[in-house]
Amino acid sequence: MKRGKMKLYIPLAKIPVEYKEITVDYYNGGYRFYGVAKDICKSWKYFFTVSRPCGSFESGLVNIYKTSKKGVYALKTYFDGCFNPFVCYTRLSAEVVKAIDDLWVFLNEKNKRG
Repeated sequence: MKRGKMKLYIPLAKIPVEYKEITVDYYNGGYRFYGVAKDICKSWKYFFTVSRPCGSFESGLVNIYKTSKKGVYALKTYFDGCFNPFVCYTRLSAEVVKAIDDLWVFLNEKNKRG
């Protein structure tokens, strides 16, 4: 499973919440059978969590990390009984990154602590 496509649902910055469905191409995808903590490289920075369509024995969450390479993101989700993390890389389009950034601004404005 080196290359493939993954469907993601990204929430839009408005109320009521609507989701944008996008399909991303990934590469260097593979299962990691060792500890979860080792699946996240030290150079990765957490970026966002989105959802994806899933079966009854899978996780519907996809963690997105910024990597040390410019414009490359790592995706991590769980398949196969939620025990085996699937890790891959992708280049998110500028439109997707802007939608996520807009959502961050929207949430931070609405949830300011006084």
